[in-house]
Amino acid sequence: LQPEDITREVTSMIAKTLIEQLGSQALQVLGVQKLVGFRNGLVFGIQGSPTINTIVITLDPDDTYCVEFWKANDHQPTQVSAFSCIYCDQLHDLIAAETGLPVDAYSA
Repeated sequence: LQPEDITREVTSMIAKTLIEQLGSQALQVLGVQKLVGFRNGLVFGIQGSPTINTIVITLDPDDTYCVEFWKANDHQPTQVSAFSCIYCDQLHDLIAAETGLPVDAYSA
């Protein structure tokens, strides 16, 4: 294996874990579009929230997440809010609070 192959495998593993932690029902409620895994996390667009249309979730070295909420208007992205030290069991409640969408009903 080449180093880039290992990085690609880790990236897909982190993204896959995040997708599993969020769950398909929560992703459907968010109207998720275009899931993209990156080095330490996942970015995806959502529909249905008047204030947020992109969520970025990054795995930190301490095994918690940094979650960023963005709104893009006329191709100009603006960070609405960001939270660090978020545990996986807090993701649904945080996303529900920030987006106004009832994803907290689908927490494990």
